[in-house]
Amino acid sequence: MFGAMTSLTGGGGLQGGSAGPSTAKSSNQSGQSIGGINMGGGVSPWLILAIAVLVIVALKVLK
Repeated sequence: MFGAMTSLTGGGGLQGGSAGPSTAKSSNQSGQSIGGINMGGGVSPWLILAIAVLVIVALKVLK
């Protein structure tokens, strides 16, 4: 999952518009299978990325 997420965000950052549809499509598939919890198809890959970054920053600050 993380490999796909990094490649999607990398492609989105480099390619912008052309990577948009594929990232949305992939997030729908991965969003329904993360930990067996259905996150729904409307979850943006950028929202997932933002939450992941916030968690990483919070862990570094707390240490």
